[in-house]
Order: sequence, then structure tokens, then C-alpha cells
Amino acid sequence: MFGAMLEEIEKLGIEQAELIVIEGNERAKHMYENFGFTETGRRPKANKYDDGTYADDILMTKFFE
Repeated sequence: MFGAMLEEIEKLGIEQAELIVIEGNERAKHMYENFGFTETGRRPKANKYDDGTYADDILMTKFFE
């Protein structure tokens, strides 16, 4: 389903797609990398948890050529 969505985005002539994944969610990050996304930025400590710890938001971008 995700791959089909990316194909439609590319057909529309859109040059890039962006998403955010939370630091520590390696399974999701790896899946997005398999679809051609790369890490292009971070928002440090964007997520604070009840135990007082933090996690960054990782911005990932796929560029269509």
C-alpha cells in the first residue's frame, strides 16, 4: 500500500515526499529507507515521555527524479 502511494505521488510530478519517524523506532526507519527515504534532519527532544526521557523526531525525505 505504501509503495503504491509513492508511485501515485511520483506520477503526479511531485518532486519529494517527507515524513517523520520517532528516534528509536528502527523498524519503521528501516522500512522507509527500503522505500528510498533518507534522513534529512532532526528535531531534538521533540517527544517527552512520562519517565522524563526524550526522543528526537527524524525527518526523512524521498526525492523523485
